[in-house]
Amino acid sequence: MAIDQSIVADVQELVIARLETLNPESKILLMGSQGPISVKQMIKEVKGNTPFGEQIMEVQLSYIKMLVRGEIDY
Repeated sequence: MAIDQSIVADVQELVIARLETLNPESKILLMGSQGPISVKQMIKEVKGNTPFGEQIMEVQLSYIKMLVRGEIDY
């Protein structure tokens, strides 16, 4: 079953908005990356629809869902 592209675009927009709340020069070590990656680079990956950007979107969406459900505090 294919995911509606408008939903993907909405998720992408939400994840980018979340990442933009962080310092763009901060470096984060993510699974699957060769080393620390800056928030600025993460945003570029998400906007570019790269495979790594898609992984970032999945992780960030999971985080946002956990926040909404009250499973974690911000």
